[in-house]
Amino acid sequence: MQCIVLVGLARSGKDTLADYLCEKYNFKKFVFSDVLVELAEQKKLEPSKMNLVKLGDELRAKEGMHAVASRLLKKVKGEKIILVGARSKEEFFEVKKKFSNTVLISISAPQKERFERKNDSDPLTEKEFFSRDKIDAEKKGLNELISLAEINLINSGSLEELHKKADELIKKSN
Repeated sequence: MQCIVLVGLARSGKDTLADYLCEKYNFKKFVFSDVLVELAEQKKLEPSKMNLVKLGDELRAKEGMHAVASRLLKKVKGEKIILVGARSKEEFFEVKKKFSNTVLISISAPQKERFERKNDSDPLTEKEFFSRDKIDAEKKGLNELISLAEINLINSGSLEELHKKADELIKKSN
């Protein structure tokens, strides 16, 4: 079993990297926020970014900081998996309990590039967009989680450059 946990701020390239690894190296991708989308659907709420943040905060307050990971892990199957978007060290340690061979990779990108990558589901203004960083970093512990990463990738170039970094990463792990 090979398990990679990808962490980083919004629009840093987590999903892009995960999708590439799935396509080229046959990993299977699972996303932490899918747990919250499912919860939103059960509660008949629009799965907007702000609703998902609120649901995640409520879930963590009720069940603990590892709650999203615990729910996600019930769905995880496969030999080579990628888990995208952990927000706290408790979520990562919950994954490590199930998969001892887990690698934590952080991906980062300059603020300007991250804001330029935003899509319709993201907040419109820079202030709103970057306020989510502060919530994730301070209230959920994303900064602490990123500091635990064994590998740190900087996604400040082209898509091809990110793919090359991914290929190098896989070569080193084999």
